[in-house]
Amino acid sequence: MIVFDLTVLVTSFVALLIAGWLFVTKSLYSPKERRSIVATAMFALIFAFSAMILELIVCEVTDSLDIRTRKMGWKVDMVMLLGLLLVVLPFSHILMLVQRKLSGFKAVLISGVILSGLSLLFWNSTWLAPALPAGAKDLSKYSMLEAVGRVGALGLVLVSVLSGYGTVSVPFSYISLFIRPVEVGEISAMESQLQQATVSKKQKISKVEELQEELRMKRANDDVKANFFSKFVTAISSVGVRRILQDITNLEVEISSLSSLESALQADIVDLRKQRYKAQISRTMRGHVQNLLGYILSIYC
Repeated sequence: MIVFDLTVLVTSFVALLIAGWLFVTKSLYSPKERRSIVATAMFALIFAFSAMILELIVCEVTDSLDIRTRKMGWKVDMVMLLGLLLVVLPFSHILMLVQRKLSGFKAVLISGVILSGLSLLFWNSTWLAPALPAGAKDLSKYSMLEAVGRVGALGLVLVSVLSGYGTVSVPFSYISLFIRPVEVGEISAMESQLQQATVSKKQKISKVEELQEELRMKRANDDVKANFFSKFVTAISSVGVRRILQDITNLEVEISSLSSLESALQADIVDLRKQRYKAQISRTMRGHVQNLLGYILSIYC
């Protein structure tokens, strides 16, 4: 019986993990956006463990699984979820920020030091994250109950802040008054500019490769030539080499500028398509309902 119950819990966890992974990869990422495996895995794991809490509550109410299995599931779920929320997730975010300036072992070491400081602040600042139950005398320091209480208190504060932000920002997304109509020609013109920038960039890259090959051939010929006029030939050749190097430098600057322009145009095209999609949705029944909801939230604010 216990083996069957464990099989049910493990199977449901794997299904929730796959569902969280598919939701991130299919819904949150755009086709050309760079996908982070670490961020996707973090979201899928936290989603799966959080959904498992709901599943265990349902099992507790309906008494559908063995009590020993439920107890073990609660402990494993809480330990893993607290580990992700208090250690793995903060460390990954801190490391991502530190790696903008440092790399390698130094980045890992500094991230660990910062995480240690934040952990001390988390465990010792009752004003920041009060433990639950408040004023409990037999609550041991650094216990799971205290960790759950502090995470719950912080979570309540964050949910309140995000709810307020959502109440303010949703009207700007739902009310049709704030949706800019975008025509197909505007997107086509932007795509044409992107295509021209891409073609120009490829041509300049090919030109750089040709100049680099010419430079290699010149240097190889200079190594072969060694006669009475070697000094004169070397002086003439050095002028040509400097000219080629200058041309390569100029082309690389232009390629860098075109790459920046290409990225900006791609972002603008994605934004225009989103705006056009919103404009199309606003003319449907769903859009009318969202428009009404936006006005209601505006009055609520």
